[in-house]
Amino acid sequence: MLRPSLDVTLARGTARGAAELTDVEPLKGMHAAFSRLGDLERHVLDTSAQTVEETADDVRNRGRSAAFAL
Repeated sequence: MLRPSLDVTLARGTARGAAELTDVEPLKGMHAAFSRLGDLERHVLDTSAQTVEETADDVRNRGRSAAFAL
């Protein structure tokens, strides 16, 4: 689960093109819906400070290590 901070989520979401989800309220709602995952919280990757490339590398590395295994 990729979950940047709410501020980063809103900044990234509102910067998208018109064909994408850019409205603040749905973005806030989606962020809130995934903010408390209980036992699955260990699978969350905070991508707030990462570039797209860093996130992709992190996901690949964690996938190889089975860090996100269910």
